[in-house]
Amino acid sequence: MVKNDDQKSLKPRLSRILDWFQIPFRIISTKINPKTALNQHDFETKYLADFAMSEAIPGISLFTAIKNRHDNFEEVLQSWLMHKQINEIIIVDWDSEKSLAPLIKKYQDGRIILAEVKNQPKWVLSHAFNLSARLTTRNRLLKMDADVKIMPSFFNCHNLKPGNFYCGNWQNRRNDNEKHLNGTVYLYRDDFINVNGYNECIKTYGWDDTDLYNRLQESGLKRNDFEYDTLFHIPHDKRIIHQDKPDFLKNIPDDECAKFTVSVNRQLGTKYGIWTKNHTILPFNISKKGNHFYECVQAANDQNHITEDKLRQSENIAIIERLIVIDGKLSPALLKKTGMEELILLYNLYFEKKTNPDSKERYEIMSKSFYEVIDN
Repeated sequence: MVKNDDQKSLKPRLSRILDWFQIPFRIISTKINPKTALNQHDFETKYLADFAMSEAIPGISLFTAIKNRHDNFEEVLQSWLMHKQINEIIIVDWDSEKSLAPLIKKYQDGRIILAEVKNQPKWVLSHAFNLSARLTTRNRLLKMDADVKIMPSFFNCHNLKPGNFYCGNWQNRRNDNEKHLNGTVYLYRDDFINVNGYNECIKTYGWDDTDLYNRLQESGLKRNDFEYDTLFHIPHDKRIIHQDKPDFLKNIPDDECAKFTVSVNRQLGTKYGIWTKNHTILPFNISKKGNHFYECVQAANDQNHITEDKLRQSENIAIIERLIVIDGKLSPALLKKTGMEELILLYNLYFEKKTNPDSKERYEIMSKSFYEVIDN
């Protein structure tokens, strides 16, 4: 690792940590305490390949990520800024078509860091939020989706203590809209780092939050549910518009596609793509472009891939699960004995039959062969 005069001036603790992670790091000032350096994000360039680089400062870092969903973000951001308990707000803009910089400038109060990521046409939540979390500097993290408002009583109702974390729970929803609060989580930064953040084997919509919560619980933490009166999700559709999806889903409604990918990712998170501390998260080069403004560029190829065979197995299981749910008369035993091509045809015909008389007739004929129950 290259040594320079700036690096020699760092205090011993930070220097040892930087050597450990082998991260090139150039400090603007030669007389910066490690904690204040973290607090101010006072760097020109760095290679961000892992989580903690130094001891976090007491306080709360809100971190989020967004791609193109800017319509309601101004309203959401204002609700966050109302809470003085939040010391910093890290916003990763994942290659959006329109920059958030003018909006951030409008509301900048010294707490907002905007990090724009280039050359990322597809939205991958695990990559975006792991990057956002790495830019935080406080010892408590509040992960917010960019469509969720924080209501005035939030921090009065959620007193985070060591050994605990708070998160959303879709099973507690009082209406369909509240199921989208499942992705909000409030936890200690060390606990997030300890489980290696979000599972980067999951690259499509859904299950990333539940996967994280399961690993946090397995590490010995106590899970606590949010009080839903303290959060509000702004409704919208087309949740997977910027994500990859199989070609056979092209005629499936967006809401159903989301449910399908959740099912696929459940298989990946529990069987074929279990996330551990040994996995390497996607690294980025970070450059300072202005006050509170950074540019991020992917620094290496993604190392976390699921084999085609494991992905096909997951999709097979997901189609069977969805068919059982949407048409309660189909036999699970018979579906499991059916080839993938036939399952895909049956799945598509179910949704096409609502608008196409020919598809309706084909589905009625085909589905009857799966009504026989042979389970013992």
